[in-house]
Amino acid sequence: MIKRALLSFILFLFQQSIAFAQSDAESPGLLPKGKFLFFNYMGFSPGDFGSGITISPSLRYGLSDRFEIRINQPLLYTHSNIEGINSDAFGLGSLGLGTKIRLIDEDGWIPAIGAYTQINLPTGTGEFHSDKVSYLYRFSFRNTLSERVSLTYNIGGIWDGSSWAPNYLYNLVLDVALTPRVAAYAELYGLLPQGEKNQHNINVGGYYTFTNQFSLAAGTTFDLITGKPGVYSVMLIFNF
Repeated sequence: MIKRALLSFILFLFQQSIAFAQSDAESPGLLPKGKFLFFNYMGFSPGDFGSGITISPSLRYGLSDRFEIRINQPLLYTHSNIEGINSDAFGLGSLGLGTKIRLIDEDGWIPAIGAYTQINLPTGTGEFHSDKVSYLYRFSFRNTLSERVSLTYNIGGIWDGSSWAPNYLYNLVLDVALTPRVAAYAELYGLLPQGEKNQHNINVGGYYTFTNQFSLAAGTTFDLITGKPGVYSVMLIFNF
């Protein structure tokens, strides 16, 4: 009974959100009406000339059977060392307000389909302040391949507020429930910016379910262009 309940919780996380993918890939699934999901992403990104730390708590709420709302407030720190000169910056990033809509339920080979939009307000502080309002959208799709395996894929775009042309993005995530408590994921994702080099990355990791209300996830990314590791991340997930 306990194993079945834990497996059901893992599948619930699969269906609600690929919360553990480094690129914030979205599942078309929604939280049940009246339910909350809190997750706190913590990432460390090393580099040749410095490093960065991101702490990004998010709160989701199931508004109805078709709609979900979300708020996100990142906390950012960067350290750089260029030609022997050290520089540090610490502050709040832009406040994100988002909503997700369930469009089509999965039916055989027809995937579940949803749409996610988010607006980022220019509320950042210090080095992270922006005068622009940015906007993100994703169309998300999911196919359940078996009782333990699901495939989620996204297409979308980001407007940075300085141009009408969006930077396009994509995600492809495979999730596997290895045991009632342990699951793993592998993700291919990228950004296709206007007038700049395309970015393609792989993210791999896993997570452990302690209870029906709490899970811990960890992962790392690799840049397919340079072959270097990108971000090491940990995430705490609370469902209530």
